[in-house]
Amino acid sequence: MRPVTIKLAYGKTGLPEALPEENLAIVEPQFIPGLADERVVLIDSLHSPIHSNSLSEIVALVFCDSTRPMPNNRVLPMGHTSFGAEAWVCTEYLKADVNVLTGILEGATVEII
Repeated sequence: MRPVTIKLAYGKTGLPEALPEENLAIVEPQFIPGLADERVVLIDSLHSPIHSNSLSEIVALVFCDSTRPMPNNRVLPMGHTSFGAEAWVCTEYLKADVNVLTGILEGATVEII
């Protein structure tokens, strides 16, 4: 069997990898267009979740900072601190029964989580 060279979507330029042709199946992602207005969909989802009462009265969401891959600017309007940094503070977060935080822990170990 001769190897098949494929280019993996890795880094900025990709990563070529030679794989044996035997039992090789290449699966490529399908493009799914983004939502026209993520903020509207998020708000609608909180008010009308699947198989649940409205979450908007009991759930508070916390979005990660700009260093994480989250489109905060499209789903959550923000204000600014006196130093010009973006911030959004809501005392309703402290009153919520459930607090949902989004984001990722890059390079975290199970012990940290």
